[in-house]
Amino acid sequence: MKVAARTAMGLYSDASALTAEAAVVATDGIDILSEPVAIVRPYPDELRRALTHVRSEDLTQAAALQALSDRLTAHHVALALELREKVKKQHPVIDIVGYSGHTLWHSSAQKRRVSIGNADDIAQTLGAPVADRFAQADMLAGGVGGPLLPVFWEAMTKSFARPLVFLNLGGITTQTYIGAAGELQSFDIGVGCLLIDKFVQKRTQAETDYDGLLGAAGTADERVLRALMQTPYLTQPPPKILDRNDFDGLLRHLDGMSVADGVATLVAFIARSIAEARRFLPAQATLMLAGGGGISNPALMRALRSAVAADIQTLVENPLPDVGINAMGYAFLAARAAAGLPITLPSTTGAAEPVSGATIHHPLKSA
Repeated sequence: MKVAARTAMGLYSDASALTAEAAVVATDGIDILSEPVAIVRPYPDELRRALTHVRSEDLTQAAALQALSDRLTAHHVALALELREKVKKQHPVIDIVGYSGHTLWHSSAQKRRVSIGNADDIAQTLGAPVADRFAQADMLAGGVGGPLLPVFWEAMTKSFARPLVFLNLGGITTQTYIGAAGELQSFDIGVGCLLIDKFVQKRTQAETDYDGLLGAAGTADERVLRALMQTPYLTQPPPKILDRNDFDGLLRHLDGMSVADGVATLVAFIARSIAEARRFLPAQATLMLAGGGGISNPALMRALRSAVAADIQTLVENPLPDVGINAMGYAFLAARAAAGLPITLPSTTGAAEPVSGATIHHPLKSA
């Protein structure tokens, strides 16, 4: 099957709301055809706080959500324009944009996802079609709405021996198994760095455990760790996907602990959860390739290498692109959506059949 190559831009907002990413890459939705160019910018403090403090009751306040969506979109538009200017010599035309928006709430049981961000505004500003609502298309087909990037991880790792596991150590930790013939299985293991961020923000003035210093200074409490590992989600078989707030109740187990010991316990919990999740692999894989913000946390990487019986390598060590890689993934999804190629599969989301759907927003033509 011959598929046209496209210059695609991806815009991505992580669950932690610390940064937004933009990336441009040439792709046919099957292979990566150029070196990506990416930028990552932090959210302004006020916007980050607004995104991370949305409560369940706020989801019914249409005017307030619209105002927040407008602010978010403006940030993403500025990011997209900055990147377009940066790449205009090698990529004078952006053919399509993949947009994650920012998810405020996700329920796979209710088949509902509340996301903000205005794809029409981005399409009009850039003069290019914008693909979004990938998760909603999957849920309409019976899937749980994610993970959405396994097909991208498969494309990114074609030069590696298989089977392998791609581990995305982001705000939520996601595992993708890639078999010898490219077969895929994927699911969210648990809330990852986001849980550390929430604990640190609750107990200090900092946004996160910078450079893993708190986790390195503390000692994990084995009694608390055993209680955390009793979380029912961890033994639930895939397909499964998490909302950013699903594990918030676990933070009560850390009451009375020092900040350093609490972070160390969460680091051990994340690492042990990843080790336990290997029980669900279709076949054992000796290579685990890790990406995401968590690879820059030395304490987490040490705990992971201690807990998991596998050769753990990072994108940086190989080297593969690590800056803006999730945005690059959404650029890839947009190219696949434009070509009608599957984005999610029964083995990644539980959808009844492969799903190629997305909503594509076209810029309005001027009169």
